[in-house]
Amino acid sequence: TRARERGVSKLDAQRVIERGRVTGMDMQANGEQRWRLAGTDEDNEAFTVAGTPNGDNVLVVTVIK
Repeated sequence: TRARERGVSKLDAQRVIERGRVTGMDMQANGEQRWRLAGTDEDNEAFTVAGTPNGDNVLVVTVIK
């Protein structure tokens, strides 16, 4: 996955989703909201997670580093 290519584990991404700082929200062309959350991985390196709610408790996540 892209997250792994960027050196971010699923646990790191989950931790940012649960405890990260919301840095923005925008509306995508299809009308869905996309939230950006900032945090750090276990090596204290900063990265951002962009999450788009997609129906029944599913969150599509993109890691930006």
